[in-house]
Amino acid sequence: MNSTFAKALDANCHPTIWLRRVDTFRSASKLGGLPWLPKGVAWPRQLKSKTPLHFLAQIDLAALPKSPLVPGGPQLPAIGILYFFADMYETMLWGDDEVGEVDDFKYSTRVIFAAAPGEAPDVAPAELPPEVGHAWGEDAGGRSRGRRIFPEAPLEAHLVDTFVGCRAIAPDDYTLAADLRTVVSIERVTGEKTPIVSDPPFHDQAGLAHSFYRLEGQVSGRNFSRTHFVRHQMLGPPTGPHGFSEDAGLGEDVSLFQIDTDLGLSREFSFSQGGPAHFWINRDDLAAGRFDQAYATTA
Repeated sequence: MNSTFAKALDANCHPTIWLRRVDTFRSASKLGGLPWLPKGVAWPRQLKSKTPLHFLAQIDLAALPKSPLVPGGPQLPAIGILYFFADMYETMLWGDDEVGEVDDFKYSTRVIFAAAPGEAPDVAPAELPPEVGHAWGEDAGGRSRGRRIFPEAPLEAHLVDTFVGCRAIAPDDYTLAADLRTVVSIERVTGEKTPIVSDPPFHDQAGLAHSFYRLEGQVSGRNFSRTHFVRHQMLGPPTGPHGFSEDAGLGEDVSLFQIDTDLGLSREFSFSQGGPAHFWINRDDLAAGRFDQAYATTA
């Protein structure tokens, strides 16, 4: 690591629960597939169109590293399961007036908490969500490819180092050093070298299944090379199109779950402009277990 930034990185380091796709189930945590909803818990619907929301992920809280991650930080329940749903229509402006007269994020996103997961369903429900990428209120859209349920992928949780003050666009030397340090922490907790490929996993390229890939470009006339990786993560500082926020997710609104665009799961598992989706919850609501008050945004 570049020693020039060691002090700054130490000062801006915040632990984060990072979730990676794995081949076999080690808990009930997963992306996609069908939700393991307990009996009596209905599949949530978009509050205006009344269509079923798309299922994104479920997280087994007992399989996560202990929280709070830092003294005085936000704390998740020690046991239970969280289910994350959203309406994956074309623009995914989940709090925009175009989806209703009231600017309310809860029309198009939902978080459900249960004390324990239900059984894995054998068959899909009779009524499925609209095609991913549908025009709002309709069942087709310019991005649709016929997918209504995402592929299923088990998740495994690890505690890794992340850093505020980074830039996603035109990364500076501090950001490049922070990315490398995060990768080192991932290799330390997984005990594995990151499988970095040279080509980004877009469309039908060979790197599609990889969570790590090399990005190359120019900043201020000089070349740079950085390691990009899919950032599914809970708590800690969230990321966005312009980098890590300086305070969001560390203040009153907690970054409950950041679900990143993950083309290795599916070409359609992409949010807005290819960045992450953020599920937020107020600290007081988190402490009281009011997960129905969580909401999601894209950037």
